Amino acid sequence: MSMEVRSHAGRCCGIKNIYGMYGPSATLQERDAHKDGLNLSDTLPGNGRFDKDFFTDAAPTETYLQRFDRILAFCKKNRPSHCLEVVLANINIYEGSTCVKQDDTWGPLLKERGFKKVSTFTNSNSNHKVKVYHLTYKDGVNE
Repeated sequence: MSMEVRSHAGRCCGIKNIYGMYGPSATLQERDAHKDGLNLSDTLPGNGRFDKDFFTDAAPTETYLQRFDRILAFCKKNRPSHCLEVVLANINIYEGSTCVKQDDTWGPLLKERGFKKVSTFTNSNSNHKVKVYHLTYKDGVNE
């Protein structure tokens, strides 16, 4: 599995969605930098690409939480005023050998990093309770 950040599906608002939120201490494999370099397709109104990962830097083998922090720093550097979104559900993930709820595990970690819960709803496709978090920042500083 991987953790990626993509342009919001509408592609024109600039919001980036970070997904692949597995256990924070689980290990993500090393990855090379994307050969194409920074995905700048979100700079043209209406032409953003949500099928390409915005996080293009190389990364070592690290935990999901370390990669998440690397993605936050990357976004703040390359989009200094922005909105990031994370969507969590009450689904089971493994944190070490323990089965835990995704939103119970990641929710406090997001809040520590300045994310705010902006919405909670029940998804009619899965009947899962879903929580949506946003982090807005200007000039790299959380608002």
